[in-house]
Amino acid sequence: MRLFPKTWVLLALTGLLAVANAWTMSPAAAPSELPSLPAVVPDEVTRIVISSPIDRLEIDRTAFVRGHPESERWDIVAPLEYAADVAQVRALLRIYGTGVSMDARVDSGNLKDYQLEDQDAKVVELYTDGATPALQVIVGRTVGPTSSFVRLPGAETVYRAAVGPRQRYDQAAADWRDRVVLSVDKDTVTALNIQQGSDIPRGRATLALTRSPTAPSAPPRWTIAGVLGTAPDSAASSALSAAIDSAVVESVARALGHIRAGDIHNTSFPGGFEAPIAIATLTTASRVHRIVLGSASDDKTAFVKVDERPEVFAVSGQLTRMLTQPALAYRNREIFAFDPTLVRRLALTEGSITVEIERGADATTDSRSDGRSDGTTSWNVLRPLNMDVDDGLADKLTGSLSALRASGIPDGAAFVEGPGGLLITFADGSTRALDFGQPERDGEGRQVVRVRSAGSVYQIRVQTLDEIERVFGR
Repeated sequence: MRLFPKTWVLLALTGLLAVANAWTMSPAAAPSELPSLPAVVPDEVTRIVISSPIDRLEIDRTAFVRGHPESERWDIVAPLEYAADVAQVRALLRIYGTGVSMDARVDSGNLKDYQLEDQDAKVVELYTDGATPALQVIVGRTVGPTSSFVRLPGAETVYRAAVGPRQRYDQAAADWRDRVVLSVDKDTVTALNIQQGSDIPRGRATLALTRSPTAPSAPPRWTIAGVLGTAPDSAASSALSAAIDSAVVESVARALGHIRAGDIHNTSFPGGFEAPIAIATLTTASRVHRIVLGSASDDKTAFVKVDERPEVFAVSGQLTRMLTQPALAYRNREIFAFDPTLVRRLALTEGSITVEIERGADATTDSRSDGRSDGTTSWNVLRPLNMDVDDGLADKLTGSLSALRASGIPDGAAFVEGPGGLLITFADGSTRALDFGQPERDGEGRQVVRVRSAGSVYQIRVQTLDEIERVFGR
């Protein structure tokens, strides 16, 4: 093939451009050639500084006993003076605890494009001892969920590194404040007192509860020290004196012992503390904690003051519901407690219709002289005869009924009997009956029921009623 002069010229130019391009291109850095930030052991860090030309955040470790993380305390010392959120501080230190390798070299210069100019960047410094930081890195714009652009002090090379998003370093000092309002292990609480309404100005407890000593493996047991807000012969006092639901008290003690604020307001915030609606005290071996619930609280947000702290804390409205519930809400919620294998018949009545099923002995079970049955049983329909029963659902229902607990306690209104109920017959001929109230349900989907023998009235969830009716084909 014959090449014309113009072709030779084009080939020569192409070759020269290729050589020039290869000469000027910087080779991509291999991972081993990229720098790394030094590892800084979190337990050895004593100060954190995050700064820019216009602001400076300083957080100091003020207490720590190695091997006892609960002793750790960090304080914001500039520009404000408050306790710092230990969990938030530890999350930052974990990033640098094992060292951070640069993921890639991105650029050299052009710092403005990466928010790495001095006036835009954040300088992060970790101190372990003395005035010289053990780690110093300049953080720029976020580049991914866990990464940002960074550079080293005095250098203009831009890297990408997994130091977290820039938002972490842009937080104001107030965002680093400790939001743990109270942290008390519920197992150390020996007494719980709650004051409500008119009992507050009188300085007396609406409900006073004490934890009774139990074996280490036994569930906690709470008893009434006093129900001073009710008359001694009132329904509330007699019902509570008969039985306290320790599980309910434990849940209240747990919630009060672990309060974390969503927002923190200054002491002048109008939370309604001139006329609080409830005051709770938690007593431990070492001190008494006091939680005051302001009248501006509602089901969504509770405004509380705790101990001698001047701030007003906005916390979950769950606290409002717990501290304002009536004394009867602490009544034992156990409806039934029996061995499910001793159940022989179940009968559901709805109006004039009764469906009754009986546990039968078959090839899959061993019938025993004590009335107990082993394994999965079969169930037979006694009436009406034109229906079947699901053995698995019937077994599941007897198990649920054997440990049935109420989801709530009604406010004392008289029980209005509805058209239905459940009768449980045992191997020894004894029975338990649950009467259903009128089918109206409250805002939480609960219906009133009554244990016939005791006359005790409870609320159970609609899902429980649905489980009962499903077994009987209703």
